[in-house]
Amino acid sequence: MTFGEFVVFCRRCCAAVMTLNVRNHENELRSVFQQVTQADVGRKWAILEYEGNSNILRVGEQGDGGLEEFSQSFEGGKLQYGIFAIKVQGITYPKVVLIHWQGEGVPVQRLSATASHATEIQSFFKTVHVSIHARNEYDVESKAIMEAVMKSCGSAALASNGQDQGFVQPEAVGSVYRPVKPHKDINVSEREQFWKQQDEEEKRRLAEEQKRQQDETRRMAQERENMVSEFQRCAAVSAPEKITTYRTQRPVGADSKSLVSGRAQMFSNLAKEQEASMIQPKKSINTGKPRHWEIKKESPAPLPSSSVSGVREEPAPVTPVSEPPPPPPVQVPEPVAAAPPAASPPPPPPAPVEPAKTHEVVSPAGNSYSLPPEDPVSEPPAATPVCYYPSQVDGTRAIALWDYQAEEDNEISFEPDEVITEIEMIDEGWWRGRGPNGNYGLFPANYVKLL
Repeated sequence: MTFGEFVVFCRRCCAAVMTLNVRNHENELRSVFQQVTQADVGRKWAILEYEGNSNILRVGEQGDGGLEEFSQSFEGGKLQYGIFAIKVQGITYPKVVLIHWQGEGVPVQRLSATASHATEIQSFFKTVHVSIHARNEYDVESKAIMEAVMKSCGSAALASNGQDQGFVQPEAVGSVYRPVKPHKDINVSEREQFWKQQDEEEKRRLAEEQKRQQDETRRMAQERENMVSEFQRCAAVSAPEKITTYRTQRPVGADSKSLVSGRAQMFSNLAKEQEASMIQPKKSINTGKPRHWEIKKESPAPLPSSSVSGVREEPAPVTPVSEPPPPPPVQVPEPVAAAPPAASPPPPPPAPVEPAKTHEVVSPAGNSYSLPPEDPVSEPPAATPVCYYPSQVDGTRAIALWDYQAEEDNEISFEPDEVITEIEMIDEGWWRGRGPNGNYGLFPANYVKLL
């Protein structure tokens, strides 16, 4: 830094910390302040300002137009100090107001250099009561200035002058107690009128409630009737559709023509096959010890294992296959009884044989013996009766799933949801039972469901 730069820096620092100069115009400043605060209070005002860019304070504008004129006398590009005195009611001496005006066009450096001058002016005049810092015209309005003055005065400014008010005698405070006067406080006629009015209101309320309940009941009955009629209409419309659905949606393999055609021939062939299978003699070849058979009638002699017994079944018209002569009795370690005499001719054909009936054997001497339990391992395979379902006892019932119309005399007809009783399961696809109309006949098994 050169010497010249150092001198400039020192001058700037001195200017920045330079105090306010009131000595050059001290007499003028004091004279104007005395006129504003004592001679013409509330009318006279004065504005103090600087000489150029220096810190020398001088008297600027003056006027006697009151507070309104004083609030409109500040300039936006200058630093100014306004002095005004306000007479407040209830206060003996006027309140002196100092307004520190900082225009919006003043540079910031100038504002910072003169920040302490307002305090120095208050110390110079000594009787400043209110100090207001203002930046725009809203801060120096008469209303804002009066509010600041009233705040500084406190409660004394709100009270009026006590010398102008006279003494006011306070009113006497009466007793809180009030005596009861029955003839005045209790009026029998008014009481009766009150209760009569209450009774009328209660009757009116009950009548309205009853009417409302009747209307609600009537409305619910109407809604119920409408609902029932709607249900009946929907049922009448959907009944034909349901029957059509039952007729169209038949189970797989339930074609009536394919099921009905040749049923008589099918049952006759089935009966012949059952008879042919049941008349064939069964041979029991046992290599082990003979079993003692239970004798039903006379002698308790056991049968040899190699003997062939005739089955008590209805003979078939088919010519039986000739069998080789029976082999000689097999010798066993244990003693066995002698062979029975020659077999007697078969009895006349009995009633139709049921599958669940026990087979009986006829001895050669004419005595009946019950067959022993056969060994499944040693027994040769034989034709078994073709019977898909054994006959059920009376009382088996089923409910119809679809409608069926009989196409032959030995069949029964039924509608959906009807019950069929006394069912006999004679075949996998066709059963026999009693229909709803009392007829007994055949019907397809996949059209019903057992109960």
